[in-house]
Amino acid sequence: MARSKTMIVWLLFFSSQIVSGFVAADDVTRQNNIVGPPIAQGQFHNLREPSGITALDEQTLIVIEDEASRALQRLAVTSRTNSDSDLAGFTFEEFDQPNAKGFIQRRLLAPLDDLEGIARVSSSQFFIIGSHENASRGKHPNREKFALLTRDGNDIVSAAMRRDFFDQLIVHYPVLADIVDGSKKGKPRALNIEALAFDRKRQTLLIGLRTPLLDNKSIVVSLGNAIAYAQGAEPEFANALHIINLEKQGIRAMAYDDQSDKLVIVGKRESGSKKRSTLWIMAAALDSAPQRQTHDDKDLFRDVEGLTPLGGGLLFVRDSGNKPKKDNNHWFILKRSQLGLDR
Repeated sequence: MARSKTMIVWLLFFSSQIVSGFVAADDVTRQNNIVGPPIAQGQFHNLREPSGITALDEQTLIVIEDEASRALQRLAVTSRTNSDSDLAGFTFEEFDQPNAKGFIQRRLLAPLDDLEGIARVSSSQFFIIGSHENASRGKHPNREKFALLTRDGNDIVSAAMRRDFFDQLIVHYPVLADIVDGSKKGKPRALNIEALAFDRKRQTLLIGLRTPLLDNKSIVVSLGNAIAYAQGAEPEFANALHIINLEKQGIRAMAYDDQSDKLVIVGKRESGSKKRSTLWIMAAALDSAPQRQTHDDKDLFRDVEGLTPLGGGLLFVRDSGNKPKKDNNHWFILKRSQLGLDR
């Protein structure tokens, strides 16, 4: 009889999470290895507020910035990145990246403002997304864009864009709609998208939220037909939101690593005494506990808002708030082995 009661309680608990519109991953675990100092680090010459980065190939990286006038930038890698010695000598050049090549495409995209997420689909395509903060709806429409951009050489030659992502999201997830309804700008209940990662193994786009949290846990939205959605199809969201325990932190940056089939996440609390940024690694399928990476330098991931696998390492970029002298290290590289991604 006791066993039957236990089974009933377990089933009721699991069912309640599905009905509520979310599925929680396992609890958090800490990684035993300690992340050492970066193998390389340095400053940007012109970039000031990078809010995301993705490597399209070994020689080309696209960076997004908060300001509409500098929404897209391109980094051309001028060194090899496969070995530790290559990464230690990492060099690149910075270029403006026009939003589109032709007049029609530029008119379609119009200004791209407050871009917060970017993710590579292939060497010629990538997704971008604005913050979509619901408390500012209607006041800043250029922040409510989701787009798939296609490149040919260094030119963006086509764009597929949607402006209804927020509406589609809250219709599909009533639990999320209830949380953000009536929220105020910059407050914990406001919807604020901060990161994208494209799981190329499962062809699934993962959207990370800075806010809100759900039961003090981070929210990741899974979109199974992101390319088709950008091109006009109805979205195929996962049945439930993914809820991840990052110890009360919202998501600030996220990237998919093909070699390990892992998701690498930077999280940070919105308030309180434990506001420092931390690094997490978990299975891209989102079916196991995230592992918090331990590091001696408490400021190692401070202000990081973008990261991307690059050869034998991961490149991290910081948003220094348009203050070029504030931080001598706008970017840094960690080896895959430092994060256990070489296993």
